[in-house]
Amino acid sequence: MLTLARLMVLFILLVSTGASAYMSPRVINGDNARLSDAPWQGALFVNGSFSCGAVSVAPNWFLTAAHCLHKVSGALYEPNAIQVVSGTTYIPPNLYEVTDGEISEVNQIFINPAYRADQVSNDIALLYLSSASGAKNIKIADNRVQMTLDNRVADSEDDSLQLTGWGSVLPSRSGYSPYLQKVNLSLVSDQVCATSWGLTMTSVANYSSIFICAESLRTGSCSGDSGGPLVWFDPDRLFDTDRGATLVGIVSYKAANPCGSGVAPDVYTQTSSYLNWVSQCMQSVNSCPRQEKAALSANDENSLSDEKSGGSYCFAMILLFLFRYGRGDDAKIRHVL
Repeated sequence: MLTLARLMVLFILLVSTGASAYMSPRVINGDNARLSDAPWQGALFVNGSFSCGAVSVAPNWFLTAAHCLHKVSGALYEPNAIQVVSGTTYIPPNLYEVTDGEISEVNQIFINPAYRADQVSNDIALLYLSSASGAKNIKIADNRVQMTLDNRVADSEDDSLQLTGWGSVLPSRSGYSPYLQKVNLSLVSDQVCATSWGLTMTSVANYSSIFICAESLRTGSCSGDSGGPLVWFDPDRLFDTDRGATLVGIVSYKAANPCGSGVAPDVYTQTSSYLNWVSQCMQSVNSCPRQEKAALSANDENSLSDEKSGGSYCFAMILLFLFRYGRGDDAKIRHVL
């Protein structure tokens, strides 16, 4: 049994590992993607450095993971610290090196009002851009589409889900790929996923409707893929102009062990459950439901600071880590960020 002190040191090491990233030439065991494979793909830059994935769902709107928009202290980044790059498959580590595609400024950040960092639930956020992006928009799955997908879960050879991102290509989570990667994944049933994750997942209310799980032997999401799109290409609509592409998930978290190890399915935020929220925000920015004190506009001078919220948040995260790391019966959790 690890002592409390050792567990706290291990937690700090896990957090700090993501900060010392380097660029690597190739998602885990993925292939180089063409822009036509994921024209809706966006890259999130925070304070000038690549951080997460994002996906275009309307001319002025991108979806991403809520945890991508928070500092280690728990404070929310200000909108002017974030840019979205789209229209390219090549992403350098720093924003000033971007020479291809389009750079969009973020005007407002909207964290889903039900987001819980301690449970890693409702991990979804909207970015409202200062001007329309030229990225192709992808349709968000509704409940009917999600039910159609769920009915295909019995087919273990159905790998019609596509994950794309610039995340780490190494199981150790070190390094990012400058070239957009893609992998095909299979849907995992709610029951199988919950069995793999145990109380980490089943203790979350309505977990079967807010999470969607996917996996494939030796492939999957890794560090840096958070916030990116999980897209379903409906086999019955492959001859449509959009090839039946529908957004069904946002990369959220994976098991805390080497990426692509297959210990537990990767977990995504199920977008169909948030379609009404997204639609309401798009209809009226001013009436968009938001998490209290978590949605900031570019002109908001009352943003949270590290000094105000850092101590309590870090302590809460340490407790969460100790709780989940110490249990031997459940998969250990780790954001893909």
